[in-house]
Amino acid sequence: MQIKAKEMHLWWCRVNHQHHPEMMAERLLSDEERARFKRLHAAGKRAEFLMSRVLARTALSHYLNIPPEEVNFKRTPLGKPSLDPPCHIEFNLSNTSKLAVCIISASGPVGIDIEPLGRGGEIMEIADIFFSGTEREELATLDPRSQPERALSLWTLKEAFLKAKGLGIYSEAEKIAFLYRGTGRPGLAASPDIEPMPERWHFKNIDFMDHRIALAATTPFQASSVRFVALKPPVAMPAASEQPSIL
Repeated sequence: MQIKAKEMHLWWCRVNHQHHPEMMAERLLSDEERARFKRLHAAGKRAEFLMSRVLARTALSHYLNIPPEEVNFKRTPLGKPSLDPPCHIEFNLSNTSKLAVCIISASGPVGIDIEPLGRGGEIMEIADIFFSGTEREELATLDPRSQPERALSLWTLKEAFLKAKGLGIYSEAEKIAFLYRGTGRPGLAASPDIEPMPERWHFKNIDFMDHRIALAATTPFQASSVRFVALKPPVAMPAASEQPSIL
């Protein structure tokens, strides 16, 4: 499977709790991934972990022309996964209890986050912890009914960017800010130790299957640059997905 320059493929699948997880884990996961899988006791968390790894391995195998079980990963000290050995393909993962997503690019670093559309109110409750002062000030200027919607966008954008950089939201969230300044489009402001050239980054929010997805990349998003590819677990060829709503 080919991916063009300035094109991104967003693979997705449902987190299915009904498949035979032990069999799938034995077939597709590495020894280290199987050990992590077995340490998870809650059935929901096991399904989320398994399906996100199955999705990533299956998706990447299409570009590397190898079986999914032969895809090798390494992790940074903060846990960001990458291909081992490195190649021209960059990817990033995210999941909820319902969906797993994997963004793939051949044009530089990418980050992705996904959250349920209804989570905005919960995020508002922790805005003082994770949002910068300027973000909170801008948020306060909105109609209270619009604030959860904006909070959801801010949270997913921050997560996607920090994941693309290989950083953690719990330690670095207040060092970056996404400001709209009345334009309807978020712009990144960042501490120089986090990102000395924030203008090189590009962002997109997409609403898809009752979730909000945020993408961060150093490649500009064109009108048709994000191609959705659906995966039916455990392993299947790509299929057309439903049309997402681009924000």
